[in-house]
Amino acid sequence: MQKLQASTLKTISYLLEIALVKLYKSHFTTEINMAHEEEIGFHKGAVTTLLKERQEFVRMISIIDALLKAHSEALQKLGIGISKPEEKKTVKKK
Repeated sequence: MQKLQASTLKTISYLLEIALVKLYKSHFTTEINMAHEEEIGFHKGAVTTLLKERQEFVRMISIIDALLKAHSEALQKLGIGISKPEEKKTVKKK
């Protein structure tokens, strides 16, 4: 499996952050006097939802990896060598 590009990892990180913020907001806007069973159900539902979202992200990553592999193989067949993208160097101004 090829390494993920930084932009892909940033996108995934951003989406996970949004999911966590939504979970946090929904948790603290629920009634404070929620019955114990309701609270358990709430957290179980949240965990189930987050696990399904995580599973979907993994599926998306595998699709992206397959596409990257297919394109890189096509480029190699065309005689084009590919290499790891260079990282941008920052220049400090005085």
